[in-house]
Amino acid sequence: MDPLPSTDIIAPALFIGHGAPFYAIKKNPFTPTWANFMKTVPSTAVTAIIVISAHWYEPGLAVTANERPETIHDFGGFEQALHEVQYPAKGSPSLCQKVAELLFPEKVEQSLDWGYDHGAWTILMHTHPKADIPVIQLRLDQSKSPAQLFELGRKLAPLRRQGVMILGSGNVSHNLRQARFDMFGDTENAADWNKRFTTDVQKWILTKDWQSLQNCSKHPDFKMASPSPDHFLPILVIAGASEANDQVKVITEGYDAWSLSMNSYAFVPQYGKPETKVEL
Repeated sequence: MDPLPSTDIIAPALFIGHGAPFYAIKKNPFTPTWANFMKTVPSTAVTAIIVISAHWYEPGLAVTANERPETIHDFGGFEQALHEVQYPAKGSPSLCQKVAELLFPEKVEQSLDWGYDHGAWTILMHTHPKADIPVIQLRLDQSKSPAQLFELGRKLAPLRRQGVMILGSGNVSHNLRQARFDMFGDTENAADWNKRFTTDVQKWILTKDWQSLQNCSKHPDFKMASPSPDHFLPILVIAGASEANDQVKVITEGYDAWSLSMNSYAFVPQYGKPETKVEL
């Protein structure tokens, strides 16, 4: 196995509320903040990326082992331009092997049947538009509890000190049956249950109350906020991948389509002065 590139700067761990697929190509209130955040991260801090996406949610652990993972358009009903988007980042068999070593004795399937789903590329084309950094996806293991996913993040955390950014993609609150599609882009108005759940999750994250986060299903609004937990669970992996001295930054804050929470968070060391001035 080729060694991973070395770096003396710790890579961030991020959870991004990705929202609707068309935000990949349409002007919206959220994606500029993702790009602006990455401008505060030194360019030498990130040499590879692992994505844990809500849209690869099946039993068992697996990684995308392709040299050139395909861009997956795992949605329907959107304009042709969205189906034509390609994110041509190369994969990293070396990183796949490293993940397998860190998670041993659990078996990690080396998958050639998956690529970059829209939970990955709709974010990456804004945070890393040049597609010049290797990316792999790690399957969100449907058989694991929130506590087990948190511990999985703990096992992956050392990769951040080897230049690997760990990116979780989902939404704190995600209930499409309750969505109001005429309210896309409305960041302030949302269902009461959405606001309550989002507020409490943010409190847990900012105070690093990991026990409450792992007990998320006990929250009275959890079933409405996450009728299927796939969009919420990536945040458990990212919280697990945080370090005790990390700063917690709120990247994006707000709602969308009544039933989505678009909050996004970063766990980062103190980088000091940004390389590029950020316009917020």
